[in-house]
Amino acid sequence: MIIGIAVLLILLFIASVALFVQRRGLVILEEKYWDENRLHLDTKTRLERDLEAYKLKLKQSNDELNLYMNSCQRRARERDEARDDLAKAQSLILELSNPQPKEEAKEESEEIGNFVRTKRMKRATPETYRNVFDLDVNGQRVLEHLTMVFCKDPFVADDKGGERQTSYNLGAQGVINFIVNNINQANQPNYKEQDND
Repeated sequence: MIIGIAVLLILLFIASVALFVQRRGLVILEEKYWDENRLHLDTKTRLERDLEAYKLKLKQSNDELNLYMNSCQRRARERDEARDDLAKAQSLILELSNPQPKEEAKEESEEIGNFVRTKRMKRATPETYRNVFDLDVNGQRVLEHLTMVFCKDPFVADDKGGERQTSYNLGAQGVINFIVNNINQANQPNYKEQDND
């Protein structure tokens, strides 16, 4: 009987330990459950706050975009109005500079199409090139820039464009050489303007 009681006490002890472990496990699981719920709630709150901030920024961006689009449209309208005003002014200038022929003459010579009046100018002389490109500081700058851009080594290897590119470069360089030759001709002491008319 003592052995039976001892076995019974051991079983009771094991059962109480098992019950204690089970309750402790339930407490741990319950704490874990509430911790996860708190974390979920915090994350949800943070995401909602971030979403509201994003919506506010998106609304501000849309407002700024609408303001920009309105200003662009207003500028486009102003530009179109300015073009229309310019076209009207040009047509008015053209009308004032070209008096209308009498009705009879108009009927005789009805012409169709666009006509451009060109002013006949004297051919440029070496003196003109000298005045523009040698005596004027801005002309010297322009000539220097043209020389830098177009008077490089004109010859190009075949693998980089070859003969075509070389011909193009020589043609561009020829224009600069023409200008420089005219300046040099005008700078010669025995040059006279009437010789080249």
